[in-house]
Amino acid sequence: MNSFSSPHYPSLVPRQKLTKPHNGGGSQISVRLAGVDAPECAHFGRPAQPYANEALAFLERLVAGRRVRARLHRRDQYERVVATAYVRRWPLVFLRRDVGLELIKRGLAVTYEGKTGAEFGGPAVEARYRAAEALARKKGKGMWASEVNKGGSGEGWERLETPMEYKKRMKAADAPGEGHVVSGTTGDSKP
Repeated sequence: MNSFSSPHYPSLVPRQKLTKPHNGGGSQISVRLAGVDAPECAHFGRPAQPYANEALAFLERLVAGRRVRARLHRRDQYERVVATAYVRRWPLVFLRRDVGLELIKRGLAVTYEGKTGAEFGGPAVEARYRAAEALARKKGKGMWASEVNKGGSGEGWERLETPMEYKKRMKAADAPGEGHVVSGTTGDSKP
């Protein structure tokens, strides 16, 4: 889960805290976290990836009931705002937490690898995300726990399927030619 919806309140009116669920007041904005790819939740008849529910629960705990600030970068092909989102750290409210970085540090997301020119908010942010991912992976946090060497000598490694690999695998399984019914014929049939 690498996106969330938030009520939008223009800066000229008093700001409201994000609560779940949102029931009116302001317009909804769908935000995709820049530079982050989290495990896919179950949707479109596809199964959830491991750690998808944990990532979603962490994201909800992190943003629910808090003021979320977003540094907007652009819109994506689904009309979501691509942004770096921040919440304030308590009790030091002048410090902020990067929501995407917090997901990566806990092993609940990876650095986005989907497209050339992916939005991170700058090279320094991308470097910070990649370093945090490497550390989470090294420590076997979250979804990286399955990739930790369980044998001690190179045996017992189980490679993690990243969210991008999962999406590609699901897309390939849905593609004609994989034995699915298309227009009344199987994808394996010849005209």
